[in-house]
Amino acid sequence: MTMKSRHAFFTKTMGDLYLKQGYVHEAEAVFRSLLEQNPERTDCVQALAQCMTAIAEKQKADKDLAGLLASWVGLIREEAGLT
Repeated sequence: MTMKSRHAFFTKTMGDLYLKQGYVHEAEAVFRSLLEQNPERTDCVQALAQCMTAIAEKQKADKDLAGLLASWVGLIREEAGLT
């Protein structure tokens, strides 16, 4: 199945489910596709905004986690006398 034919099956419900399950990039693709077909759908505009917020929050959490892990590794190395 091509990407274009897959987009034919996109629905708001599918996007909502992706978003609820944490598949934010998939949800974003669904809502963008739906908005290409019908730009007046305010429900999809709002859902896309939720996706973008979730993506930004995930990126921040990933960055925070990476910093925390780096600090943790530094403490372990220090404790082991490897620094």
